[in-house]
Amino acid sequence: MYNLPNREDWMTPLEIRVLRLERRLVAHRVIVIVLACLLAAGWAERLVQGQGPSGDVLRTKGVIIEDQAGHARILIGTPIPSTGSRQRQDSMDGMLILDAAGLDRVAVGAPASAPFVRGKLYPRVSALSGVIVNDTQGNERGGIGVLDNGRAIVALDRVASEAIGMSADAASGATALTITDASSRPQLALELTASGPRVLVYDSDGKARNIAK
Repeated sequence: MYNLPNREDWMTPLEIRVLRLERRLVAHRVIVIVLACLLAAGWAERLVQGQGPSGDVLRTKGVIIEDQAGHARILIGTPIPSTGSRQRQDSMDGMLILDAAGLDRVAVGAPASAPFVRGKLYPRVSALSGVIVNDTQGNERGGIGVLDNGRAIVALDRVASEAIGMSADAASGATALTITDASSRPQLALELTASGPRVLVYDSDGKARNIAK
């Protein structure tokens, strides 16, 4: 354990803004998870009330909720049920919200859906349990969750590259906030490891300089 001074005392204005952004980002992601859970609970309660007397247990393999036009908009299941309304046909366990065009927009799963970028699916470094948010083209743009390799993560992405990432590793105890450029090369990082805190600034060659010393 370390008795560290107030982090903002030894940080530049830019680093303070990044730190405050990190805090706001975590709060926003927690709100998304809570709202998703409340929505799922509300849907489940309505289904149970429609199937039998209060207190009965509803057992089903999957649920498809459609809009007024008959298009599937919410898929729930383990795995989620397949439907022709959805543009992607990969599987996941949990709840998936589609837009009117059939694109994946919000996924709450364990494991959640695979990353989708510009029409292609990519494997994750490890299976993720959490919330994934996609843009109007279906590209993964952010998420929060826990990887099976023990890392808890929060991420904001550009369309084809990482932008801001936070992580906490269960094995080492290390935590980090990293900001990258459009090529996913680190530009600024705040880290806390067993050796203490570091504020790293990267030059054009990718070399890091610790400005916390």
